[in-house]
Amino acid sequence: KDIPAFVRVYRYPCFDTPVAFKSFFKAQTVDIMWNSTGTALVLQTMTQDDLTRKSYYGETGLHYLQADGKMDCNVTLNKEGPIHMVRWSPDGQHFAVVYGDMPSMTSIFDTKCVAKVHLPVASRNKILWRPCGRMLLVGGF
Repeated sequence: KDIPAFVRVYRYPCFDTPVAFKSFFKAQTVDIMWNSTGTALVLQTMTQDDLTRKSYYGETGLHYLQADGKMDCNVTLNKEGPIHMVRWSPDGQHFAVVYGDMPSMTSIFDTKCVAKVHLPVASRNKILWRPCGRMLLVGGF
């Protein structure tokens, strides 16, 4: 299917022109996660099938979009495999991602999509920020 999926962000109540727009391929479903300040969102895309035949579970992708439309990017991940979990930090300035075939990687990105931290590879699939943002729980279940 050569038709891209897309998201559009509008300033309520004006729906004439979107303030931000992002299109992407390889998406049958998407999880959309706003940061706490409402200035950016992360989109985790998923397909049911992996056309490369590398995974039985389909393909995943990660995209970043600023709500004002000034920046968007495909988030580059350093390991092949599925995206297990994505979570924004409570202050909305970073997002953590657990990804890749097991043992997986965990990386923390800033709002320019630059990886600031890579944790050592381990069998992990869950992350949770402490509400104050000073701690990050990373676990494998």
